Order: sequence, then C-alpha cells, then structure tokens
Amino acid sequence: MKNNNTITRELSDIARDYQASQVKCNELYTLIGKAYYESAKDNPSEDMKELFEKVNAILIQQDKMETRRKFLNGIVVCTNCKADNNVMLSFCGSCGTRLPHKLAVPNDGQVRCTNCGNVMAPEQAFCGSCGTKAPEKEAPVANPVVEETAAPVAETVAATVEEIPPVPVEEAQAPEYYAEPESHNVFCSNCGFKITNPKAAFCPECGNKIAR
Repeated sequence: MKNNNTITRELSDIARDYQASQVKCNELYTLIGKAYYESAKDNPSEDMKELFEKVNAILIQQDKMETRRKFLNGIVVCTNCKADNNVMLSFCGSCGTRLPHKLAVPNDGQVRCTNCGNVMAPEQAFCGSCGTKAPEKEAPVANPVVEETAAPVAETVAATVEEIPPVPVEEAQAPEYYAEPESHNVFCSNCGFKITNPKAAFCPECGNKIAR
C-alpha cells in the first residue's frame, strides 16, 4: 500500500494536470464559440440572439477603446478602411477619406484650424495638430447708437422759408448780362440743335463741327 507522501504527490499531480486540461478545454471552447459566432453573427438563432448582442456590445466597446488608445499615441484610424494614419494628417493615406478627428463640429468659442481643420479650444493660440496660428476671433458687434430722429425736412424747409424776407420783384430779376444775345444763337447744320454758347466749336447734341 502506498504511503501518505506518495498519495499526496499523486493527488497534487492529478490536480495540476486537471487544471491544465481545463484551461486547454476552455481555450477550445473559446475557439469553437468564436468560430460559431463568426459564422452566425449576421443571422443568429433565436436562442442565441441575446448572447450574440452582448458579445457585439463588448466588441464595439473594445474597438472604441483601441481607437482611443491609438489616438493618444498619435495614430488615427480611418472610419472607412480602418487604416492607421498619423494624427497630423487630415485625410486617410489609403482611401482618401477625411479622418474622424477633423470632422468634429466646433462648440461655442471653439475654432477650426485654417490649415488642417483641427478643432481648437478658445484659449489655444496655435493648432495642436499642425502648429498653425489660430484664426483671429471676430470682434463682437457693438450695439448701434440710436440717434434722435431729425425734424421732418418739410418742417425745416418751411421754417427756413419763413425766416427769409420777401425780395422785391425788381431786385429778383437777373441782370441783363445773363441773357444771351440773339445774335449768338447758332443752329447745328447736322441736327438743328440750338447752340447758345458763342465759344462752342462742336454741337453738344451730335458732336458735329459748328460752322460760323
């Protein structure tokens, strides 16, 4: 009959081997389950649908975490072809799709870099992606100054007219030297226009040279 030490040692070996076999079996279960999931993920059976949804949610979360980890290390994952790109780029080097970190919509106070499109915080003086100086912020529009409404023009004119004394008829007549002597009137030989300027060399209506 085996002594106690031999039995203890054998029990320990059995426990070790059993644990190792269990780990191996779980690995195989995992591979079988993963293979089944991959083959049926687009159309799982009703009894497996809930489990598939849970797996999908976990995988989506893992994908987001991995994308964030890469971004913090200066790598941007293209949303179209899943290629890795340097964070300094604006478009994917593999398919040309605009990279997701350049698609963010600025919030209040934020501005977009004029060079690479990166969104910058209000306090940033330079773009964190390409180093371009932040665009100048537009000065706030001042409230328009409301001026007092001027008096109606008609009233102002009327008041001014009342202040002007009437002019006698004889004084209001133009001096005689303003009248053009009839002898100076010339008619254009081309268009018949009456030319009153004695110094005019050409007709102001048609441009014809005046013959005097």
